[in-house]
Amino acid sequence: MTQRVADHEALVGVVIAGGFGIGWALWAATGLTGGPAVAVRIAGVVIGALIVASALWLRRAVGSGAVAPPGGPGSMFRSRGYLVSVTAELIALVAGNAILGTTGHSRYVAAWTALVVGVHFVGFGRLYAPMFYWLGAAFIVAAVVGAAAGAADGTRQTIATATGLIAAASLFVAGGWGLLEAASSRIGPTRR
Repeated sequence: MTQRVADHEALVGVVIAGGFGIGWALWAATGLTGGPAVAVRIAGVVIGALIVASALWLRRAVGSGAVAPPGGPGSMFRSRGYLVSVTAELIALVAGNAILGTTGHSRYVAAWTALVVGVHFVGFGRLYAPMFYWLGAAFIVAAVVGAAAGAADGTRQTIATATGLIAAASLFVAGGWGLLEAASSRIGPTRR
């Protein structure tokens, strides 16, 4: 894979992190009321939108015409590992959420979702880049904290807020880190 294709795929990952970070922040806000709910919604949308817009701007600034689109030959998005991982993730999400619903534990859906996504990222760490390991670990922590908070007070709102805030923050940090990495790889060392 060429550096330009790798940079492009990294920026696609940044866009995904920003977008899903918004989703997790909005999910977290469902467990809050009043000013805190509004603040989390606004912060999540603003931070996520800035990450997405910056990635799109950087992609364009580095020459989008010469960059292969995601999903081309040699792409992570077309690899067998990616397809197997995403398929397993979707099956685990649907099956786990159905089981939680039928057993009367649907309040734990956010924690289950974070756990599955965390395992998915740990697998990506093995397959693609070590940074996915820490992102996976952060999501697993989000799941454990959310489940523990829910066990303590038994409400869906507490679980959604605890899980969602950690997951959103993790994705925003990963997206920001990805932007810094992509920008530094394009700028390179200063030459005199």
